[in-house]
Amino acid sequence: EEGKELWRFDPGIDPLMNDDFYRTRFQKKYYDLNSQQVRIPLLIIQDIDGDGNRETLFAAKPADDYSEPARLFCLDRSGRVLWVFDPGRPMSFGGRAYSANYTLFGVDLFVHPRTGRTMILTITGHRPRFPTQVAFLDTRGRIEGEYWNSGRLEDYVFADLDQDGTAEVLLVGTNNEYAKG
Repeated sequence: EEGKELWRFDPGIDPLMNDDFYRTRFQKKYYDLNSQQVRIPLLIIQDIDGDGNRETLFAAKPADDYSEPARLFCLDRSGRVLWVFDPGRPMSFGGRAYSANYTLFGVDLFVHPRTGRTMILTITGHRPRFPTQVAFLDTRGRIEGEYWNSGRLEDYVFADLDQDGTAEVLLVGTNNEYAKG
């Protein structure tokens, strides 16, 4: 509130995307009318584990997305690292091998309406090609579930599609095998 620095964190990526980039990817997903693209958060400050203290989810992205993989850091209110999520892993599609060099397209939070349990949604993509990984993490950074797509995924929505009281995740993107959405 007073404009004083509370803590500083160095993710060890140089150069990192600049402040202006992160300001357009802060807290909530939105549709950017200028670029006509969905902007998924890369920086979220919120109490994700229900302990009464806000944590920071910070997707550290290299300025050159091809130089090194991105990482998701969870920091406590003092800036200490609680856990790190390294997206992706080496994969094979159609007999072709893909490295573990993935970038984070975004991160968001989903709170289950009945249990109140928070899950962390991450969307990551291989650089420079596909596949795309969608992973749900628990509040300790462990993968609870994942989906792999042989193309790019650009958007998502949480909705109770079958009206059973539990929200599903609807993903939007392209499947390279079918060359369409």
